[in-house]
Amino acid sequence: YDLRLYVTATSANPMKVYLHKEGYARFCSERFDLSRIQDLFRHVTNSNFQKFHSEYDLNAQSQRENPLGNKWHIDTVREHWRKLGPGTDAKIWQRIQDAIMRAFVMFESIGFDTSRRLVKHEGNCFCMFGIDVLIDSKLQPWVLELNGVPSTGTNSPLDIQIKTAVVGDLLSLLGLCTQDPAEAQKQARSQLYSLLTFTRKVAVDCVTLHASTEAGRKGRCITNKDEIRRILQRALGQKQVSDKDVDAIWQWEVEKSRGRGWEPVYPSPSMGKFQPMLSYRPMNNLFLSWITNNM
Repeated sequence: YDLRLYVTATSANPMKVYLHKEGYARFCSERFDLSRIQDLFRHVTNSNFQKFHSEYDLNAQSQRENPLGNKWHIDTVREHWRKLGPGTDAKIWQRIQDAIMRAFVMFESIGFDTSRRLVKHEGNCFCMFGIDVLIDSKLQPWVLELNGVPSTGTNSPLDIQIKTAVVGDLLSLLGLCTQDPAEAQKQARSQLYSLLTFTRKVAVDCVTLHASTEAGRKGRCITNKDEIRRILQRALGQKQVSDKDVDAIWQWEVEKSRGRGWEPVYPSPSMGKFQPMLSYRPMNNLFLSWITNNM
């Protein structure tokens, strides 16, 4: 089998990459056998190919809780990994994130130059990728493909479950409205009335807490710019920190607080292992200092 996962890049400078917790496994219709290497139904998991096999089964009843047919929810696979030993699931998931980052590191300079040339502001664009990952017998992940135009079409309840979450959470991550239009208009009128009727109250930035359900730990999501400045001053050993640097950190903290199922792959606590390849970008060094002193 292989895994279809979803990755989104929201910025090239600084590099900001997210991996969604939803995904699915695709199984071949024939049992894997190296002695029959020419039999592609044993080695190519792509659904567009496997559907021509006489026993291909895209079971309409396949769900997260009841895996059936050639396509299973990623949670079912991860439950299998957990049975292989304590910490195995977390270890494989981290390896997958590292493999994804190696792929992005390879074309970082292309993405940076293209973004700088075509995009006036970093927040004006994003790209969602479908990434196919193979897990070998030693539980090592291998990136097979990075698809810049992943299909969001659905032909089963499992597809609807996964892709609705991925796209809905993507709109949230980007800060786009996912409300019912009528409800959004109602709220907008109420807010406008408040602004016109009452003295506008100065908005106060807040410090929020969010729980990481996968790791079972709590991480701080800091959206107070004064606190961000103090942490950067301490981390960088500088009395003066530019507004640009503070805004960059603030925008990322706000963005990832909206992420729902999107987990930061870069920047992240493990970003240090990739820093020698990306340290020539000052903004990446800034985020490493922030992560090191705040996570």
